[in-house]
Order: sequence, then C-alpha cells, then structure tokens
Amino acid sequence: MNYSTRTRKAACLSLCLLMTSAVPLLRAADLAEPLLELQDGDVNIHGVEVVKMWTAPMPRADVLGAGYPQIEGVRHALVFAATDETGGYNHHAQITVHKGTIYALWSNNRHFEDAPGQRVLFATSPDGLHWSSHAEAFPSPGPFKEKSETGLLLTTLGWVQVGDKLFALAKLTAMDGFRNPDNTLFSPTKDRKRGIIFDKRIYYGILARELTDAGTWGPIFTVEGKPPAPDQIAFPVLEHSQCVSPGEYQAILAASKEYSYPWRSRLPRTPGKPLLCEPSTYALEDGTLVTLFRDERYSHRLFVSTSPDGGNTWSTPYPTNIPDSPSYTKTIALEDGSVVMVGNQIAEEKNFDNPKPAHLGRDTLVLSLSKDGLTFDKAYSLREGKHAFRVPGVGGRGYTGAQYPSLLIHNDNLLVIYSIAKEDIEASSVPIRNITH
Repeated sequence: MNYSTRTRKAACLSLCLLMTSAVPLLRAADLAEPLLELQDGDVNIHGVEVVKMWTAPMPRADVLGAGYPQIEGVRHALVFAATDETGGYNHHAQITVHKGTIYALWSNNRHFEDAPGQRVLFATSPDGLHWSSHAEAFPSPGPFKEKSETGLLLTTLGWVQVGDKLFALAKLTAMDGFRNPDNTLFSPTKDRKRGIIFDKRIYYGILARELTDAGTWGPIFTVEGKPPAPDQIAFPVLEHSQCVSPGEYQAILAASKEYSYPWRSRLPRTPGKPLLCEPSTYALEDGTLVTLFRDERYSHRLFVSTSPDGGNTWSTPYPTNIPDSPSYTKTIALEDGSVVMVGNQIAEEKNFDNPKPAHLGRDTLVLSLSKDGLTFDKAYSLREGKHAFRVPGVGGRGYTGAQYPSLLIHNDNLLVIYSIAKEDIEASSVPIRNITH
C-alpha cells in the first residue's frame, strides 16, 4: 500500500510566538467544530477549557519507554556520529526525498548549541538506513566562538523542491546576548533568577542554495532579509536574481514564509500568555488545517489552533491534554486519513500547568497515531534510553534522549530522522502497516 502525505509544511524551527491576552476566553468558540466536541469542562490553571485530543494511556516516568510498547519491525540507522573534530552539537535534522534519493540536513557546532560559527551539514541515502559520509551544505559564516560572544551562526530550516530542483534553506542570525520571555529584560549572559534564559538574536534573513543532481552545491543567495556586509561574513551571498528564475524565487520565498513570522499576525491572542513556538500542521479530510504548538512556559501541554481557509485565518490556540516535555513535535498525515505524531510526549498528568517551570528531559521519543486527526488513541516507544555523551565540553545538550524529529513517507515506511541528545543524528524506518493495523 502506498501512502502520500497531505501535510502542509509548517516547520518553524526555533521561532517562538509570544501571545498575550487582556480578556481571557474560557471556551474555544472559534475552533473547528470537531475539536469543540472534545471539550468536556476540564480547564487548565488559567481557567481555559482543555481540548481532549489525547486518549492513549498517559506516559509513566517510572517505566522505560514511558510505558509504551515498541513497534514491531522498526529499524534504526546512524546518520552522523559526532567527534571532537566534526563538532559535538548536532540538531534540527530535516529529511526529504528527491528523485529517489533521501537527503538529511542538520545544524552543527563545535562548542555550544546555537553559538557563533554554527554551520549546516548534509548526508544522503538510498533507503533511509544506509547513509553517506557528511559534508557541508552551508559553511560556517564566521569563527566558532563561545555562546556569550557576538558572532554569526546558521540554523537549519529545511529542504524546498521547486520543479526538478532541490534547495536547502538556513536562517542567518547573530548572537547578541540573552532575553526574558517578554523581551523586556536583557543581559550579555544568562540570568536564571530574572528569567533571562532565551537567546537574543540579530536576524539577517534566510539563505538558500541548490544541490544539483551531480551532488555539487550552487552559490548561496538571499531569500529574504539583508545579510551582513561582505567583509563581515565568511562566504559570498548573492542576490536571488543571480541564481534562480523569478518563478523559482517566488516558490522558494513562499516556502520560506513558513520559517519566518507569519504566525504572529495570523494567530489571535491566547489566554494565559503561553509562549507558543514550533508549529506542526496537518490537514483533516475536510480540508481543515490543524496546528499543534509547543509551549515554552512549561505547561507540558501542546496547544491547538485550526484554520478553515488554507491558513489565511486561524482560531485562538487552546490547550490540549497532549503531553509534552516540552520539545519539538512533528505530525504527518497518511493517505487513509490517519495522522502520525512523533515527539517527546512524556509528561505525566501531574506535570500539567505546574507553577514551577521544569524541563522533563527527552527520553522517550513517542510515536502516536490518530485515525481521524482529532484524537490520538495509540502510542508507541520509538526510541528509549539515555545517551552517554562522547564529545565533552559541549554546552546546551542537557536532554539525553532522542528528540526533534522530521518525518517522511517513503514507499510503505515512515522515515523519522532526529538527534540523539543533540550529539548524534539517527534515523528510524517504521513499517506503516505495523502502526495502522
């Protein structure tokens, strides 16, 4: 049986959305009707009614694999093993298939998560299980530095296919200290007592380059934004008109919008001021778009919003009972109408809305299934167990499990690529029939 995705690309790696509300809304009157029916009067700590999308057993912290069964027939593969020489931080893996070849793309740094000098690597595979050696997709934009120092860095965004061409996208920013969630307090170093723990960045824009059929990379060009002066960046950045046709550029630009800031203006204000980020979107059979969001305020719930018109307008995001560590969660719709969700769904019910923020780690990576895209009633342990670091002295890798998945349907398998504790990159091939039977 062949499967195809109806998933709308909505990756928004590391771009968080801060929503505020002057008047709390207790019931999600603007959500799609099928989701309204999943509210039963249960409310979160802010008095907002919860959308009950999780009907699988709740995860258990005291059991390996969060208490979920493993998947029969799943196969795991190493994509990239970090070393001192290649860099001990590897994250934000993205996967695609183009002309029969599977491509992986990820962020890489020697010293620290999202520190100056960060570059983008890639590898290829014929089947998702046997991978080539890595190579640079985007070189370092400047020297590797400590997290607290100012300097340019790249973050992987993903792949874009335009006609018969394949392009890689990366975000170019510069570290400029740290901030609190409300962007009202700043410091050159982290200050946990005052909540100054988030990166403060100077945004330069989105870059792209073509990977040709011969395996060579074309010139780097600007999709949107304005790069630094030529003497401030380690490689040349051309205008898009020098590299692609107007039609190709418009297609790349449209795809890149999902990695920038459109959600800020499209989403209504959310009660309780959750710090929403990293949306993942899929379509229901009637065409309604459903987006699940991570909440950086450690509610340990995913939030949900719906759109009836292809993403032009969105409902107010409302809390669900889908557990989250928090981490990045990815969804993909199958041809039969079911939806697969992969993420660190490991929070127990007692963790919901805990007034003392705490990260629960990222062990286990959970694969869950919904027959209709509304309620997720099956859950499996895709990867479990803590990772023993091999490359010492790399900051920002505190959560030791498999995390940050990217999903691809290939033949009769679900391919999942992810980082192992932000050190290695690995992939899993899941027979679809073994999760949908």
